[in-house]
Amino acid sequence: MLRKDSYLCLKNVRKRVVNLDVQKIWFGYIKNAEPPPLVNVTVHASTILALILWNVAGDGGHPIIDFTAQYRSAAPVNGTLEPWRPISPNHISPNSRQVDVYHLDTNASYWFRVWATNALGPGPPVEVLATTLYSDQEA
Repeated sequence: MLRKDSYLCLKNVRKRVVNLDVQKIWFGYIKNAEPPPLVNVTVHASTILALILWNVAGDGGHPIIDFTAQYRSAAPVNGTLEPWRPISPNHISPNSRQVDVYHLDTNASYWFRVWATNALGPGPPVEVLATTLYSDQEA
């Protein structure tokens, strides 16, 4: 029995649901959503590389297929930020919780972003700003 002060939203998926059991929906067995934002996203920057770390808060009811991470310079060029650059690998293993970023400039600020993807699509990216060290600083 559903409460009268609640409602249910289902995302339209490309498969047909027959004999949908409202009881299962009420108890949260059926979930259809993209993954939620990743949590505890941090960036540890050195002189020319950075390490992005994250944790997973959930999968939206479907297993995470992969993670994607990108970066770009935080310094605008002619008033515009540069396009996001992919971080290799483009599709990070669903078991990973970190990725290295190479070939950064020393003493430069960068935006980094990372998100999870499941069968229903990508979750929202989480962005973190970090600055690399001077070449004579220790990490």
